[in-house]
This record gives sequence, C-alpha cells and structure tokens, in this order.
Amino acid sequence: AARMLFLLMLAGFSMASFVISAVHLHLIPLLGGLGLGGAAALVGACIGPAQVGARLLEFATARRTPIHVPSVLSVAMLAVALAVLLAGAPDVTWGVAFALAFGIGQGLAFIVRGMLPLMAFGRGVYGTVTGRLNSVRLFVTALAPFVTALVLERAGPHAALGMLGGMALAGTGCMIAVAMLMRRRTSRRG
Repeated sequence: AARMLFLLMLAGFSMASFVISAVHLHLIPLLGGLGLGGAAALVGACIGPAQVGARLLEFATARRTPIHVPSVLSVAMLAVALAVLLAGAPDVTWGVAFALAFGIGQGLAFIVRGMLPLMAFGRGVYGTVTGRLNSVRLFVTALAPFVTALVLERAGPHAALGMLGGMALAGTGCMIAVAMLMRRRTSRRG
C-alpha cells in the first residue's frame, strides 16, 4: 500500500508540475494563439495574487482540513483553469478566471508538495521520500517546455491546452486515489 501511495503521489505531483512549468513558460504564445495576446499582461498578473490568496486560505484552514483536500484541489484547479481558458477565449474575463484558478492550483501545489509526503509517510523517511519524488518531478518539469513547444508548433494552442488539461485531469485522478488510500489507512488505525 505504501508503494502504491508513493507511485500515485509521484504521478500526481509530476503531472501537476509539468502543467505548471509548461503554462508559465508558454503563457504568452498560448494566450496569443487564443486571441488573448493583448490581455496577456493582465492575465499573467492575476496568477500571483491568486497563489498568495490560496496559501493564506490554506494556512487559515489547515487545522480543520485534512491535507488530502488541498492535494486534490491543487491539481483539479489546474484542470478547471485550462478548461475555462479553452472554453472562454478570447474573452478577457475568462482569461482572468483562468489565471485566478491556475494561481489557486499552483499556490496549493507548493504547500501540498511539502506537507503531503510528511503526512503520508512520516518524519522518519521524509527526506528520502521527498528526494525521490522531487528527482522525478524536477526532470518532468524540465521536459515540459520542450514537449509543449513541440505540440504548440505542430498542432497549435488548442491541442497544447488539451494535452495539458488531460495531464491535469490524470493528475487529479492520482491525487483522488492518494486521498482515498490515506483515508482508508487512517480509518484502519482509528
């Protein structure tokens, strides 16, 4: 069960990191390809405040909320953001909605990457587990811009966003499975 938990967490973190890296490095061409090039500065500027807001909200509710809740939300919000962008472009309002959802997902992802392994595996192996998770996650993060550039160039922004949305949905599924395994494990102990 611990191995399955680790592999699901690895897949969820890696897919979320791929999406985050790809979107940040290709935000301007993605927005431009969808007719939002003139609003790229506004849309991009909304991501940071949404990250901060998500972190503050998580901090304020952390004692009452199990870590698997923001774990699922972090990746699900990335999928929601990409769907909103695909459905609403070139409307600037939808572009801003994308940025807010994306920022929330990214802000939560940073917290979750540190807390979820601690809660799932404990302090004794925390360094080893996070080292293994991050070695793969960082490789995937480095690969994301190249893969996304290839898809953008060959198939266009809709295909690239579709690929990223699919990864975000798959990552959400992984985090839901992690949450279920952790809840099952907790209920057996209690």
